[in-house]
Amino acid sequence: MLLQDLQGYLQTHRRVSLTKLCQHLQMDADALRPVLDVLVRKGRVRYLHQPTCGGCHSCASTDLELFEWVEKPP
Repeated sequence: MLLQDLQGYLQTHRRVSLTKLCQHLQMDADALRPVLDVLVRKGRVRYLHQPTCGGCHSCASTDLELFEWVEKPP
């Protein structure tokens, strides 16, 4: 169920921060990362890391961890 919910959310939103995924799934980031790693290894999701948010210095590190759904070719 978790994997399906996660994939569905990523398919719908395309690019999502770890913070938003945690909020949507009501999970801790440390618990969600291994599930995301499975999807990355399978080639369904791409990890995108943003080194900074633009200088505000108030963003959480999970705001800078982005995950993007990867469309498979037909």
